[in-house]
Amino acid sequence: MFRAASSSSCTLVGELTVANEATRVEAARLASALRDTRVRGTWGEVQLRRVLELAGLTRHVDFSEQHTVDAVGDRSRPDVVVPLGNGRCVVIDAKAPLDRFLDAANAPDADAASALHREHAKAVASHVAALASREYTEKINGAVDFVLLFLPGDPFLAAALDADPSLLESAAQRNVYLVTPTSLLPVLRGVALGWREQQASDAAAEILTLGRELHERLAVFIDHHSKVGEHLERAVRAFNQSVGSLDSRLAPTARKLAEHGVESQRSLAAVVEIDTAIRPSRLAPSGAPPALAALAPADPETGLASC
Repeated sequence: MFRAASSSSCTLVGELTVANEATRVEAARLASALRDTRVRGTWGEVQLRRVLELAGLTRHVDFSEQHTVDAVGDRSRPDVVVPLGNGRCVVIDAKAPLDRFLDAANAPDADAASALHREHAKAVASHVAALASREYTEKINGAVDFVLLFLPGDPFLAAALDADPSLLESAAQRNVYLVTPTSLLPVLRGVALGWREQQASDAAAEILTLGRELHERLAVFIDHHSKVGEHLERAVRAFNQSVGSLDSRLAPTARKLAEHGVESQRSLAAVVEIDTAIRPSRLAPSGAPPALAALAPADPETGLASC
């Protein structure tokens, strides 16, 4: 029994050793990848895009990536440009200065780690200076008077501020503000909500315009339709007059001729007057002119127009 337990313990220790070695190898690969400038840049851009999408902004719709800026003797591309509802826009550039930060994580003592953190803060400050020198606020139409420098992790900014507490203030003096996923997300969320309110406002304005247009077109249609009713009324009046003339003048003469044998093989059909009344439009207020009326038969008992 003791041998079985000892054998089981040895097996577990061996498995843990293998798992620990695999973890160490993967961590080394990750650290090596993060030391590659291109990999770090791509990772920072991906993290920035994730924050934008998490805030409710849609790629190619609510923000544009790698927006090319052409200026005299200069051509640059900020990582992201986020339009605002008032026609302005915010420029965001992602940076990932991790060399000294990773070295500090593996430093042999606290003094070495502090020195490396100071170097890390200087690296962040150099990115601030480089970003300020690009003058995106002057080159991009509608850009607000500051640029956001995005660090893809809160520990990166925290380590830099621990080493240089004046970093935020000095960056702000250059119109560059340091942000991380935690601090950028609420800002972008506010931008997304602002866009929704702007869309709702635009929709309300469009509905108002369409309503006025519909009312105008309805008034024109009623005017034309009322003219049709007036012509129909005159036609009915003329028809009834012709029926009266037929009954009082033509029919008596025709009957007298028939009495003398002057008639055809066909009989004369009776013609009756039309007593259809004009139906007033329900859209017209009381006392409105006849131009807002349409033609329809009326109920003889109630005097109301039938549907």
